[in-house]
Amino acid sequence: MAGREVIATVDCNGSLFEQFKHAYSFVLQRLHRSFTIKGPQREEILEIPQEAVREAILNGIIHRNYHMLSPIKVSIYDDRIEIFSPGQFVGPFSIANLKSGITYMRNPAISKIFRESGYVEKMGTGLITIFDSYEQRGLATPQLNEKSVIYRQS
Repeated sequence: MAGREVIATVDCNGSLFEQFKHAYSFVLQRLHRSFTIKGPQREEILEIPQEAVREAILNGIIHRNYHMLSPIKVSIYDDRIEIFSPGQFVGPFSIANLKSGITYMRNPAISKIFRESGYVEKMGTGLITIFDSYEQRGLATPQLNEKSVIYRQS
């Protein structure tokens, strides 16, 4: 991993929806943008797919271990974004099978609230969406570990 000098960091506090909105806007405001012209208006392209940012933050909030009192933390470096969500993977998960769509709800009530509020579409598709969005843009595959999800910007 490259340098450890953080450009910006935030702890996610407040209600679950406030945590999501704060972390999401925090990341989007700090991503570099490029533009392409399609039709009469330009199209803005973020350096990291917006849907990947959304899914990573939602996964961090929905699937974290709430018995651990640490907040979710988002850190931006010059070459990556790290999202730290307290707790380790639960259920039948391993780094090797995360792309398979296996789902295990550590917090079923929280999952249901986010689904019924329109933030979550289907269970078990968040990481698939992240990997697919990177692949479609020709970006390197995101690196995951049980401590944080690391989204490389290059």
